[in-house]
Amino acid sequence: MQKITPFLWFENQAQEAAKLYCSIFPDSKITSSNPMTTGFNLMGLEMAGINGGPVFKPNPSISFSAWIVDEDLVKPMRDKLVEGGKVLMEFGKYPRSEAYGRCSDTYGVSRQIMHDTRPGRKSEIVPSLMYTGAMAGKTEEAMSFYSGLFKDSSIDFIWRYEA
Repeated sequence: MQKITPFLWFENQAQEAAKLYCSIFPDSKITSSNPMTTGFNLMGLEMAGINGGPVFKPNPSISFSAWIVDEDLVKPMRDKLVEGGKVLMEFGKYPRSEAYGRCSDTYGVSRQIMHDTRPGRKSEIVPSLMYTGAMAGKTEEAMSFYSGLFKDSSIDFIWRYEA
């Protein structure tokens, strides 16, 4: 059971963004909406958007990885997400997936879309944290720290970049 809800900060487009995301990802819906926040579920991941004004902007250190079982959906989903946004990694074959692309969408939210070939999996979206600068190379330390803070949490897998 998910107990932490990722919130995405928008200037004033939380509902607009939620509608876009729900139109792209299957089995997704808006679950609540008011002038300040919009709740939505993307393929089982509960999320919310907040209309917080121009104080913060998304950055690629927080990304949402979409692990998609149906390979035919991967590129069209990435293409819809990149409309009005920008390509961060060209769509193609990478060590982690035969079909992978990374982009920031029209709202600046970083997305990784990939074909998931792991046996017995279902399509899902997973928040990803990326560490740079002084924190580069400390991802496993951070994972252990966070999973130690929250009851019933665990590290599902570690996927290291090649040299």
